[in-house]
Amino acid sequence: MRKTTPEFPVLTCGKLLTILLPALLLAFPGPGSGTYRSDQVADKRSTLGGASDFSTVARHVTRQSDATRRDFASIITATMIDAYSSALLKSSRMRPRSRAESRKQRTWGWATSRVIASLKQHLLKLENGLPFDFHVDHLGQVMITIEGQQLLASSPYANGQATFEQQVVDYFCQFHDCSWLPRTEDEAQPPPEPRAVTNLRSRVSRGSWLFSQHHKPVYDIGDMIRCEYADSLNRSEKAEHCHQIARNILDVVITLSDIKEANLAVNWKALARSQPAPDSMQFSLLPGNDRFSVEPGLLSSLSTADWERLINWLEYFRPDTDTNATLSLKHVQSM
Repeated sequence: MRKTTPEFPVLTCGKLLTILLPALLLAFPGPGSGTYRSDQVADKRSTLGGASDFSTVARHVTRQSDATRRDFASIITATMIDAYSSALLKSSRMRPRSRAESRKQRTWGWATSRVIASLKQHLLKLENGLPFDFHVDHLGQVMITIEGQQLLASSPYANGQATFEQQVVDYFCQFHDCSWLPRTEDEAQPPPEPRAVTNLRSRVSRGSWLFSQHHKPVYDIGDMIRCEYADSLNRSEKAEHCHQIARNILDVVITLSDIKEANLAVNWKALARSQPAPDSMQFSLLPGNDRFSVEPGLLSSLSTADWERLINWLEYFRPDTDTNATLSLKHVQSM
């Protein structure tokens, strides 16, 4: 049978087409991705509450209020934006070894950018209160439908589906009661996330634009992190870009808290001189100790001056108080 390249599913010419993201990955595998099979969605589940925590929560949510269902759908979509944006960033840093590989990488990058744009439109519609619904099939796959357009909840990596689903469940259960989730008797209970971290996650999920005469437009997140941009064009993309930076910073804050609990010290001066390279997948806050590593994400693309501002801010930041100074990033370049 002759192989054909699946058509990239987007909304074109007024036609409502299903966004089946795995088809994109099947046609153009991203960095480190394997071949995607729909049965892997059901096979690779998290172990927090059994074999399919994600589908269990999803089926439970279908019987809840519109606000709860909309929150769950928004969390899925926002988590997908993070995952696909991270995959696109990693792909852009890869060096192709041949012209064919270069063409494949460009095609994958273009298609993934279209997927991210569609996801952002999907999230905007959810946040604006448009009617929606979602369905959980017999494999535990979740399909969100809004204005006739369907979105399959999926990771950009075949081997990352379980992690993706667990992220959705973890975030959802921070704000909703999940005590009803089944647990096995011999299952180790993970320690609850500190309230200070939960509060920070909530703060970095909200933001607004600030405009003033004779100043560049600034996107403010929780009166905690501000991203200054050269102009106010493509505001939704820039807002999401700043939110992703904030989430990357939150990962660093959490890891620094782990370092403090381990009674270890950070060399702040050395850290200020050690900004991760653009192609870095992991970055250790304690050189030589991989236990305290984070994925730098967009932090590696900050200017040198902004990186130094970030490290200085982190040195004095305290997660358990609301009196921290605001971090202002002055030279932010959106994707």
